[in-house]
Amino acid sequence: MPSIRAALLLKLCFLASPLAFGGITLTSDFTDPANRKGEIYNFWNTHNRLPPYESINVPAFGMEGSYVNCVRMLGGWSKKGERMLEYDCYKWDGEKYVYDWEPLIRRIDVVLNSGIQLKQIVLDNPPWAFQRDITFVEEPDGVHYLAEDKNSTYGNAVPPNDPQAWHAFIKAAIAKLVETYGEERVASWRFRVGSEIDTRPGHWIGTRQQFFDHYKNTIDAVHSVLPEAKVGAQFREASFTGKKYTDYTGNVEGSYAGAFIEWAKTHGIRYDFIGTSYYPFYDKEDSVDMDIVYREQIEPIQRHPDWNPDALFEIHEFWGLSQYRDGEFVWLSNSYNSSLFASIAKMVLENDIKQVHLWGNIRDGLVEPNVLTQKALASMLGKHRYANESKGPPAVEGNRIDGIFAADLASDSYDALIFNYNTISNEYQEDEAVETVFEVESSPNAEYRYRVATYGKDECAFQQFAVDFPRATRYESDGGWIKDTYDKNGTPYIMLVKEGVDTFVANAHRYTHLNDLQWSEWKTASQEASDTGETSLIRIQTQLPSFAFQKIELQPAR
Repeated sequence: MPSIRAALLLKLCFLASPLAFGGITLTSDFTDPANRKGEIYNFWNTHNRLPPYESINVPAFGMEGSYVNCVRMLGGWSKKGERMLEYDCYKWDGEKYVYDWEPLIRRIDVVLNSGIQLKQIVLDNPPWAFQRDITFVEEPDGVHYLAEDKNSTYGNAVPPNDPQAWHAFIKAAIAKLVETYGEERVASWRFRVGSEIDTRPGHWIGTRQQFFDHYKNTIDAVHSVLPEAKVGAQFREASFTGKKYTDYTGNVEGSYAGAFIEWAKTHGIRYDFIGTSYYPFYDKEDSVDMDIVYREQIEPIQRHPDWNPDALFEIHEFWGLSQYRDGEFVWLSNSYNSSLFASIAKMVLENDIKQVHLWGNIRDGLVEPNVLTQKALASMLGKHRYANESKGPPAVEGNRIDGIFAADLASDSYDALIFNYNTISNEYQEDEAVETVFEVESSPNAEYRYRVATYGKDECAFQQFAVDFPRATRYESDGGWIKDTYDKNGTPYIMLVKEGVDTFVANAHRYTHLNDLQWSEWKTASQEASDTGETSLIRIQTQLPSFAFQKIELQPAR
């Protein structure tokens, strides 16, 4: 059944002139071939997973058609500062170094047997034995690594003690994969060297040049077994300064990406893809304004003059965040997340960013809000994307209102995903009047129908839970469940005290209907002639809430 809000928000415009409309107008001309900008593709179907890989969490869309990026598969990781040596594939047995492939094969089997497809294996943390005989010092001397960095945030970030041994180890690892799973299958997997390698000391405590040498050494080992294997790296965004860390040589180094691209071209080093990270804080303008994000974080990498034109640019880590608190990122679980993802989707599609790798997106039977955006996009897959124009000022300062438009001309059907995200205020404010205009080929006898799905705070599972349980809206000091030092827009699993989390989990089943888009009834759409008289305009007016999106589907009424 359609939601009450969906029914109330619909209003078809029968005005003779678009000038009579006082809100934002989004128009896409589907009759102009120059507006066709390529197909809409699935950029959200790859998911990051971390050890120990005892099981694989099922993504919101299920295993079929989903892919996984496996991080820290070789070992070298730690848990709360404790070295997890049992997962290492390279060990010192007291007399010599030995390979132990059981942890690697066991974890890959878990992935493959789950039904999800393996897309990428990350060759990142060296197993702990690669630290053997390295001298660490308490104070910087410009030569030796710092003792405080022996066990970094994510485990072993120390460059291998013996590059030749590392090369042999990687070569043997790839050979073992081929022996176990067959050359054709393993050749379909990609291999990434490092994770956010310029996040120091978390992922690397060496210098930039040390990583470049390490990268070449690693891909040479991979290609000695699989010459055509796809390889690449992941770096921080172009604007990353790295100023919080001074390495053992006394240097501060920012994003490696630009220097890597230049180095690779100069020395003929292969890369098939480069990924970056994007963790936007919902209340920081330079983090959520897509014009700023692309210009400062992505464009200097993707449009670098030395960029390999055959390589893919991707985002290998993404999650919308409310804050960083007590050593962990607190992600968003309200409608900010869904409208933010819609604006990201437009940036991704317009700039040919091939993938955005996600973290877990379903828990206790409830999907994360950005999954609803993905569901809205899913019905547009394979359709032609069209450019659109926006006219009129928003009613609320800072509201960014835009859309993604698509068509299947063969069936004469059209889609629009319109969204509203405020880049300077995080308060829910008045709805925006939006007119969505589809310019189509003139056909006097054609009849169209449309429906609209809205996703905002009234459709968000956690926000509806907070309506039903008001203590989820108040801080501890006010008798509520939100921890006093936490942002109220974070995930309930982190920001709420135990009583609040337990109550949320116990009642999650009450909101599972919000895992699906809430559609209105189908309505009849009217056409009017355009100014030229050669095309027709179909106008649909809606009220678009703060931090929300609406999916509009328009099709022949047959």
